[in-house]
Amino acid sequence: MKKTSRFVVFVLSLLMSYSAFAGSFSFESLPVQEAGRVKPMVTVAQESLQLVHGKSTFEKKKALDIVTTWMLVPEPWMEKSLLKIDHHGLKEALGFDKTRKYFSVKEVGTHPRLNIFFSDLAGRVERKEKLKPYYQAVQRMQSQLLTFHGIQQGGLKIFPPQEGSENTSWTPLRDADPEVKELFFKMMGAYTSMFVSGPGDAQEKSKIELQKFVGEFTEKAKSVGGKLYPDASDMAIEVHYQKFKPFLWTWILYLLAALLFALSYLVATKVLRQLGLSVTVAAFLIHTYGFVLRCIITGRPPVSNMYETVVWVGWGTILFAGIFALVKKNTLMFLVGSVVAALCMLVADFAPVILDGSLQPLEPVLRSNLWLTIHVMTITLSYAAFFLAFGIGDYGIFLYIRDQKKFKAKIRELSLDCYRLIQVGVVLLAAGTILGGVWADYSWGRFWGWDPKETWAFIALMGYLAMLHARLVGWLREFGMLAGSIASFSLVIMAWYGVNFVLGAGLHSYGFGAGGIQYVSGFVVLHLIYVGYAWLIKSRGA
Repeated sequence: MKKTSRFVVFVLSLLMSYSAFAGSFSFESLPVQEAGRVKPMVTVAQESLQLVHGKSTFEKKKALDIVTTWMLVPEPWMEKSLLKIDHHGLKEALGFDKTRKYFSVKEVGTHPRLNIFFSDLAGRVERKEKLKPYYQAVQRMQSQLLTFHGIQQGGLKIFPPQEGSENTSWTPLRDADPEVKELFFKMMGAYTSMFVSGPGDAQEKSKIELQKFVGEFTEKAKSVGGKLYPDASDMAIEVHYQKFKPFLWTWILYLLAALLFALSYLVATKVLRQLGLSVTVAAFLIHTYGFVLRCIITGRPPVSNMYETVVWVGWGTILFAGIFALVKKNTLMFLVGSVVAALCMLVADFAPVILDGSLQPLEPVLRSNLWLTIHVMTITLSYAAFFLAFGIGDYGIFLYIRDQKKFKAKIRELSLDCYRLIQVGVVLLAAGTILGGVWADYSWGRFWGWDPKETWAFIALMGYLAMLHARLVGWLREFGMLAGSIASFSLVIMAWYGVNFVLGAGLHSYGFGAGGIQYVSGFVVLHLIYVGYAWLIKSRGA
């Protein structure tokens, strides 16, 4: 335990070492108003390149380097294969090679049928139609072109309005005063010189010039905007979040912890188990730290979109795994919990097109932080309990397939764990559903309206209640609880993902998205086949 404590203290000291956030602006932390909030340049650059190119780097260069040159030397970028288009149907309609993924702004932007595509899309959006994958791809292509051309043509809102003015919109670079424009272009020039020139005196000179121009620019912005211009420390926190990437480190550590726990069971050594526990605690602390940073940056609980709920469910999984492990004094929960949490974090990190991880302001219907906190966080915590039960069920079914008689005692223990986790999940889901009705009454003027989201939350609740009832009266035994924990999670997937990404209907439109249907469907079907195969093995062995 002492080793674990020392490791945790070491990790915390690393995190806290950044507590003295910068007291002055850098080019990376320069404030820009975009998408309803003020964010640093590095965030704008990463989000823009992620949208346009599908990655936060291009040709091994970081996003800020790339986006800066879009403004300074835009012409060469028109010819580069920058825009990512995945949809085969859209590529076919454009007459492009289906095997290609990346296309130049010139070949897409000058396509003779582009206006037809966009006019068709605009009509469907105006009629509030649910967009099929093809039109979602058209919409994304439109956003890519608008983003690139907006930045290229000086559309970044870099200068605040006069303090006390009714106007809250910042001034784009193209409309700024000549003095402001000159300073901004001097900054970009110095920054470009810094990363173009290799290490040496030239680079150091560019650094000094850059900081001088940044200081002059921000002083002028503060003299005009006053309190409307954010503090350097606020911007530095978000720069730290973007560069540190806490959720990337989280899934790496969860995977490492799972590997250590698995090895500890194979070779029966306490050292590996203790190390696995230390890594899990470190991952959980970084996970929590990432949430705290998002809360500080956005000023709200970080559960307002699908990305944030996936990350929150991963956090809740480890929380429940830790509680159960402490009560039972058994680290198996940490093994399963770290696998499930790693899966959540991997999905969040590797599916940026489907799960938007950008820091966006709340939709108007979510502006009541009290209801958002109580309702959404309670519902998604129930998903964490069900997901952990799902993972336990997976492991238990694996033991059934291996040798149901040899592992009889372990299977009984695992089925009881599933039962307890489902009890916890049902309490949280019931409370969250009721509180959701209170929120609906507050926001929409009615407690319940059989909206698809409400309906599927109710179906998931009834499904798990049926499992608990069947277990209580003896209809479900060990295999039934393990198999049911896996099968019933498909109800959670439908309530959590399906309503937003498949049905795309109802009053919860702020949570709608697109993509990933084939992967999620495959995940569900494979697990149902897995359960069916285990049932056949069990039947033959009975």
